Amino acid sequence: MPFDIRQVSRPKGRTTRLQFRVTVESEIVFDSTWVAVRFSTVHEAEWLAATIDRLAQIGKFAGCPGHRNEVIPVFQFYDSFDTNHGKTVAGIMCHAEYLDGPYRGGCWYCQVVSGGTQFFHTAETAITPRSGLAAMWLCEVVISAVLSDVWQRGPTHCWQDSH
Repeated sequence: MPFDIRQVSRPKGRTTRLQFRVTVESEIVFDSTWVAVRFSTVHEAEWLAATIDRLAQIGKFAGCPGHRNEVIPVFQFYDSFDTNHGKTVAGIMCHAEYLDGPYRGGCWYCQVVSGGTQFFHTAETAITPRSGLAAMWLCEVVISAVLSDVWQRGPTHCWQDSH
C-alpha cells in the first residue's frame, strides 16, 4: 500500500491524532505532519492520502509548504494571510476563511467550486485545516486532482450541482 494511516497517542491525556505518509517507490512524498490539517475519521485520512498518491503517481503532486517537490504547482499562496482568501484557477474557485480559535492552530474552512459543482467543502468532511496556508494547500490538492482528471469524491463529500 502506498500510504499508511496510523493513530498517534499524544502526551498529557490529549486526544489521539490520525497521521499518514504517502510513498512512491519507497520515497516519502508526503507526511501529514508536514501540514496543519486534522482528520477526524480514518476514511477522510484515507481519501486525502489516496488523492495525494494519485497525483504523485502521475507526477502532479507539488508537495506542501516547506516540502515542495520539483513539480510546478497549480498555484501557490505565499502572501501574508488575513482571515479571508480566494482565488480562481482555470475556472475553479477556491476560498479559505478563518473561523475560530487562535489564528494559527485554530479552525479554518475551505471550499472548491466550479460553476454549480461543489468539489470540496470542509463543512461536509471530517477534515479541518488549522491555518490559512493549510486551507489553501488543501484547495491546491483538490484543484490539482480535478485538473489532472484524478479527482474522486471522498466518503462524506456531498456533490452539489445546481445544473
